Amino acid sequence: MGKITLYHFTSEMHYQSIQSLGYLANNGDVPITGTGGFKALWLTSNPDPNAQKWEHSTGKNGLRFEIEFEDDDPGLAKWSDLTRVFHMTQNWQSSLRTAGGDPDDWYVYVEHVKLGSHIKVEYMDKLLKEKEVTDE
Repeated sequence: MGKITLYHFTSEMHYQSIQSLGYLANNGDVPITGTGGFKALWLTSNPDPNAQKWEHSTGKNGLRFEIEFEDDDPGLAKWSDLTRVFHMTQNWQSSLRTAGGDPDDWYVYVEHVKLGSHIKVEYMDKLLKEKEVTDE
């Protein structure tokens, strides 16, 4: 049993409600067809906010949660496994890839993630500004 670090991106405006709740809610849309799906927390193994294509169009790239999971957590599923379980068509998978980036990086978590020491929160505008200064 090991650990895996995954990331969840969201809008800065959601941070106050996340803090009030005390957890990251599992209420993201996980589309398994063009008309249906289920609710879960979207995650990625890629920490780069620019790799999350849909995040730019939705404004959900201002805040990054870095979360450490047990790699055998039963609530955690790799996207590629879900494509097989739900028999997603190649056309649908291609549409999601075009809209969202690299599905090899994607995971979903079907439970809420309680805030705690296993989570690090970062404001992307601050990180990007720091990167610009160090790159000069």
